[in-house]
Amino acid sequence: MPEDVYVDLQYQGIELGSRLCMQEFTSSEAYVQCPQPMPVGSSIVIRVGDELQIPVRVARVSEQVAGAPRSPGMFVEAAELDAVAKAWWDGNVSEAANASEAANASEAANASEAANASE
Repeated sequence: MPEDVYVDLQYQGIELGSRLCMQEFTSSEAYVQCPQPMPVGSSIVIRVGDELQIPVRVARVSEQVAGAPRSPGMFVEAAELDAVAKAWWDGNVSEAANASEAANASEAANASEAANASE
C-alpha cells in the first residue's frame, strides 16, 4: 500500500500550505489534510516537487470536530490529468481503493438492473 504523500497547495498563485499530507487516493479523488480547507468547488493546484502541478477541485470538506475520525482537510477531485500527472496519481492509488471502486461500480450496476427489471 502506498505511503502518505506530502504536497504543497496553491490557490490562484497563493500558497495554502506546504508539505501537507495527501492520502486515501482513488482513481479520481484523494484526501489532503489541511487545517483550513477551501470551500467545496474551489479550484486549487497540487504541487509535487518543483515540476509537477496538478489542478484539482475541492469535492468535500472535513472540518475540525472533536472526536472526528480524521484530521481536518478536503477531498480533492482530479478531472483532467496529463500523462505525467496521471502516472503519478495512479502510482499512489492502493489496490484496496481499486477493489473498493470496482465493488461500488458493480453495486450501482446491479441496483440499476434491479430497478429496470421492476419497471
